[in-house]
Amino acid sequence: MLYDWKCDCGKVLQETFGRQWPDIPRCSCGMDMYRDYRFTINNDPYSKPIHSTSLAINPCQVDEHRQLYPDVKLDKECRPVFENFKQQDAYLQKTGFDKLKW
Repeated sequence: MLYDWKCDCGKVLQETFGRQWPDIPRCSCGMDMYRDYRFTINNDPYSKPIHSTSLAINPCQVDEHRQLYPDVKLDKECRPVFENFKQQDAYLQKTGFDKLKW
């Protein structure tokens, strides 16, 4: 499998691994790199938003959600819609949910 990694300093790394999840590489600047989850189709960015079924809320919580998280929209099924993984990670941190690490 091909893995794309990025660092906040701007460096990019691409590595190939087997089925086992790779260790997080460390950048030459000393920071841990993070997975770059951008997908491409015909070399164009795949920019569809992420609709999180696992984080869907009860319709009676919509008003509260809009007050607490105005930057995170809800779809008609009350699922949070994220524009990118950083927005989703920030939401998870604010709500107290933990994302499982592989």
